[in-house]
Amino acid sequence: MSRGVLYIVWGDNAKARVESSIASLRRFHPELPVHVEELGPAFAGHRGLLEKARMNDFSPFEQTLYLDADTTVMGKLDYGFEQAERFGIACAHSECPWGRRYRKIPQRGDTVEYNTGVLFWNRATTAHVF
Repeated sequence: MSRGVLYIVWGDNAKARVESSIASLRRFHPELPVHVEELGPAFAGHRGLLEKARMNDFSPFEQTLYLDADTTVMGKLDYGFEQAERFGIACAHSECPWGRRYRKIPQRGDTVEYNTGVLFWNRATTAHVF
């Protein structure tokens, strides 16, 4: 199974941020191939952010870890890949996961926010999701 890391970048500072993130990834996973999907100038601002929804289309890997360009990898990532293999997708809570901090989100108990800047998935087991 091919395993690799996907970045989607847009905007002026994306190149420096993604290079820093890839350097942190390489410290723990020099074996992982990286694919950087560069969106053109037409995707500046929030328009680029919306393209994250197409990450499965951008990935050339069977098992993918998507990382935001500003992510710093601080350790081995094997557990995330293992959980994606087991469940099809793996993600983490946001660093401040309680949706109630947003006034405009209708509150239904403790709405949890997930970190969409670090997502693991298997193409074969999530084809129906994406």
